[in-house]
Amino acid sequence: MRETRRGAGALLLAPLLVPVLLASLVACGAGRSDEGSPPAQDDTSVYDDVRATASFDRRFREDYEALLELPDGRAVLLRYAPGGGSLLEQHYSPQDDAWTSPQVLVESTEPDPCQGIDLTTDGDGLVAAVADFGLYCYDGEPPQQSLALASDGDLTEWDVDSTEGFDGWTDLAAVDGTATWRGGQGERLTWNAADGFGR
Repeated sequence: MRETRRGAGALLLAPLLVPVLLASLVACGAGRSDEGSPPAQDDTSVYDDVRATASFDRRFREDYEALLELPDGRAVLLRYAPGGGSLLEQHYSPQDDAWTSPQVLVESTEPDPCQGIDLTTDGDGLVAAVADFGLYCYDGEPPQQSLALASDGDLTEWDVDSTEGFDGWTDLAAVDGTATWRGGQGERLTWNAADGFGR
């Protein structure tokens, strides 16, 4: 009987206690979705353009560009310029619903791009890529210049490592702020924001 009465009294008081408990939780900061998350980085990008449509080869566009959607809703586009001798980058903001203007990341010493651009992310801001150039490389010749590229934060600045006379990076991964490239003969390259590239 005593337990039953205590339960009934608690039920009668519950509507009075709920607002008090909620006010206490809010005052203490409980329920914040951003608790423990890193502060948002300032985005210095200027989003005032549309996605570029020019391509090195319009018939096989997918062979000469790569688009990567990031977990935060942004997107990164790398593509070879129509003339073939440079690598261009744009990135997209869902807040602005616009793209940055194309920027040249690399002016190659080789005249032709190779088929395929690899893009990956660690899911936490780091974007890494592989792109290759070489004479007639688009037609099956091996690359003569292999590029490893990395950027983080607002993607306005990219670090580039260029290796000449090299058959290209065959494997790319990005985990916990570190990007790793591997070649077919045991070559290895890494990048992180603190140290840049290292072999």
